[in-house]
Amino acid sequence: MSKPDFIDCKRLVDNFFTALSFLTKIPIQGKLSSFSESFVFFPLVGLIIGGLISFILYAFRNLFPSNLLGYIGVAFDAWITRGLHYDGFADWIDALGGGYTVERRLAILKDSNVGAFAVIGLIICIALKATAFSHLVENGLWYPIILAPAFGRFSMVALSPGMPSARSGEGLGGSFIAGFETKTLWFAFLTMVPCFFLNPVFFGIMLICSIFLIFGSRWIHRKYFGGLTGDLYGATCQLTEVFLLVVATGIRVS
Repeated sequence: MSKPDFIDCKRLVDNFFTALSFLTKIPIQGKLSSFSESFVFFPLVGLIIGGLISFILYAFRNLFPSNLLGYIGVAFDAWITRGLHYDGFADWIDALGGGYTVERRLAILKDSNVGAFAVIGLIICIALKATAFSHLVENGLWYPIILAPAFGRFSMVALSPGMPSARSGEGLGGSFIAGFETKTLWFAFLTMVPCFFLNPVFFGIMLICSIFLIFGSRWIHRKYFGGLTGDLYGATCQLTEVFLLVVATGIRVS
């Protein structure tokens, strides 16, 4: 009798390395699995990314002024993730601002040219993220810096249930959706549960905000794009991260 998937340790390791390879530029050797199977480890990889950003900010906190330190954090974030979700966010803003039909918006998503909406959106995104990093470091609030990337990646998982591919199963979005199982969503969330015990209030607030953004994003992507693409996954991740970091600056919980 074959072992159930959830106790197949080798498969779990392959799934984790697939998620790590896709979401970061950390070099991975060996067998990789499908994107939909690796979804379960997206939040965990987000925690790793958040931990690395926090480490960089902590290491340089006494060398640079806080406003400059925030941009160092953003630069490292873009470097370790290969700018993957920044690119998706820029394309999403461009498509929403420049497209008047579903077909035109999808065409803009595929276009490698960068429009004015994308540039403006990225400038605002980077400024908000850098300012939030600066404020959080000044106040010794490391928890949201670590947790925001995890919730950002969790939002990618939560987009998938019941959502169609905008391009009939083609492209990266189709690869994510193909073979997705609802249990993956719950297992992905469980990887973040230990963080609840570090700061229940902060975790609860960020979870509520994430749920709001996930449902809002699902509605926008279905209405304006007809479903999901790889860029829309990335855009949702970046939007969730930035929103949570900004919200964290106004929460007086250490």
